[in-house]
Amino acid sequence: MKYDGVAWEPSDNVFTDFKDMVISHEVLLAVTNFMASYREGVRPVDRARIADLGAFSLCFRLVFEDGFSSLLRFPCPCRVMFPEEKVQNEVAIMTYLQQNTKIPVLKIIHHGTSEDSPAGLGPFVLMEYVEHASNLATQLRAPGYQRGDRPLLDPDNEEEKLELFYSQIADILLEFSKPSFDKIGSLAGNANWLECHQPPVNHEYERASSAGKLSSQDATQHAIYYCFGILSEPGRDRVSAFSNTAQ
Repeated sequence: MKYDGVAWEPSDNVFTDFKDMVISHEVLLAVTNFMASYREGVRPVDRARIADLGAFSLCFRLVFEDGFSSLLRFPCPCRVMFPEEKVQNEVAIMTYLQQNTKIPVLKIIHHGTSEDSPAGLGPFVLMEYVEHASNLATQLRAPGYQRGDRPLLDPDNEEEKLELFYSQIADILLEFSKPSFDKIGSLAGNANWLECHQPPVNHEYERASSAGKLSSQDATQHAIYYCFGILSEPGRDRVSAFSNTAQ
C-alpha cells in the first residue's frame, strides 16, 4: 500500500507537538504523582523521567527510595492509530505468556484507558522496570556505530559469546512454539479469559494506518498476507489456523 503524503505531514506535526508536551513540568508532575500512587508507603527519589521515546511508544521511569523502579508506557499519537486496542493486546499477550510459558515477562502493576491516564496522555500500561546495563544490539554490533545507523553484527564476536546469546533466544523461541491456537490474530481479554478476535498487527500495518486510509478490506488483506508468511514457518496446525482467519 502506498502512503498518503498529505496525511503524513499533519501526522508528523501532531507527534512533534506531543513530544514537546510530554517534557513540560505539568505533565512530568502529573506522571510522577500517578506512578507514585501505585506504590504506597515508599517515596520516589525524584520526579519521573522519560526512559525512551521510540517509533511507537513513550516510556516514563520512576525510581523509589527502596530501589524499585516502575515504567509507564503510552502509545504515541499518530504513530499508533488504534492505541486502546494496542494496549489491550499488549496486556493480553503479557498475561498469556506469564500464565502459559516460562518466558520472563514484566509484571503489570496497572493498565487503563485514556480517561484514566495522567495529563490525558492516552491508554497506558504501568509495569515494573528491570535494571539492565546494556542490550543485545549493543553487545553484538560492529564498532563504528552512530546513532541512527542500522546496527551490523560484528564479525569478530567470539563464538562463545554468540552461543550464549543465541541459546537464550532459542529457549525463548521454543517457549513461543508451545502454545497452540485455532486462529491467527491479536489476543485480547483479561486474566480470566483470552480470545483471538482481530487481525495481526506489524510495523507496516501501523505505518499504513497513520499515513493513509486503511479500510476494513485492507486490514483483512493485510492479515491474509501476514498469515502466508506464518505458514512458511514450522509449527502446529498452521493451515487450519489460516483458514479460520481468512474466513
